[in-house]
Amino acid sequence: MVSRYLRDYRFIGGDEPCVWDEGVVGFVRESRAEVFLPLCSAGVAAGVRQRAALASMCCVSGPGEKAFLSAWDKLRCMEACEAAGVPCAGRYSEEEAVEAMRRTPGREFVVKPGTDRGSARGVTYVREPAALERAAEEIRAGYGSCLIQDFVAGAACVMRTVVVVLSRSGRLTASFTMRKSRHWPTTGGVTASGRSTHEPELTELVMPFFREVKWSGAAEVELKRDARDGRFKVIEINPRFPGYLRLPRASGLDLPVLAVRAALGDEPAEGGGLPPYRAGVTYVAPTSFFATVMEDAKEAGWMAAMRRARADARGAGPVVCSLLSDPWPVVTRSVVPEIRG
Repeated sequence: MVSRYLRDYRFIGGDEPCVWDEGVVGFVRESRAEVFLPLCSAGVAAGVRQRAALASMCCVSGPGEKAFLSAWDKLRCMEACEAAGVPCAGRYSEEEAVEAMRRTPGREFVVKPGTDRGSARGVTYVREPAALERAAEEIRAGYGSCLIQDFVAGAACVMRTVVVVLSRSGRLTASFTMRKSRHWPTTGGVTASGRSTHEPELTELVMPFFREVKWSGAAEVELKRDARDGRFKVIEINPRFPGYLRLPRASGLDLPVLAVRAALGDEPAEGGGLPPYRAGVTYVAPTSFFATVMEDAKEAGWMAAMRRARADARGAGPVVCSLLSDPWPVVTRSVVPEIRG
């Protein structure tokens, strides 16, 4: 049950770095690939660790080790954003967060793994000191480290994402922005639905981070508008493409192709604009979207849930058609929970 567009594939079992390193290097060698373009965090990390070996066989798309760690390690990411002047959600030590909760009862914090895990794995929302301490302990036990952030309130519709592709020299090759309309879990997680937008000011807002760390390749930034001051603030930066790549392609922007060209050495023309795309195209992730509809029905009833679902899914035809033309990956992710991420 694999994509009809794959010529060849290899299953890499286990999460251990050595297993990924061996699998990735071996597959690139045997397939005689021209470009290594990782899509998941584990693949990007393997590309960073094995860059010398991979670069001897092909062109590698992705950041160097220092840049990668500046996004993958969430604490470093927030520190790098602050150093570059990029607004971000406040970060706290466990003691500072507990003290803030005691001063302001009901104040909410987000406790998450300290490194990029994807699919909102391990993310916990807490309002009491005991719950915060328990969540921090569990996350450290399961993921090694944790980050405690100020909770920026608001529904999915106040969230934006920015996807960028940078050339080998660090110049911006392409940018894509999206407004979320749903995410799963509903408290915050993977994109269940959203629409493409044209918001170049958001790209300008986050570019100082990428210039500061000398980034190359693809990345995704998640931002949320803070009602307290009206500013968009970075929630996290993912050192990889997002899971909703069908949306930019349906909008006329084939980001993986642009990343491959950048890896091969293409540089944006001096004074030229970024590749255009259509705004207002709708994205729907069927499994996650259905889960949000079920949650809506529990809270507001089926009629209200269906009305909202129709509104959020309006215009999703191109993306749905792309799913139907290559159904097996979606079916597999829907029926095998372990690989939904």
